[in-house]
Amino acid sequence: MVIDTEAIEEHIRDILKALGDNPAREGLKIHLYELRVCIKKYLYPQGMWNL
Repeated sequence: MVIDTEAIEEHIRDILKALGDNPAREGLKIHLYELRVCIKKYLYPQGMWNL
């Protein structure tokens, strides 16, 4: 199964916009990447994923 990490980040950005936040602000840029990494680790706990 291939995980579309770009789509994940895009949807997270859309959620943040819907909540009234700015997904482009500096503090969130790093968190979007970290969240993507956590999702991949959760879906592939054996470490069989490639960032």
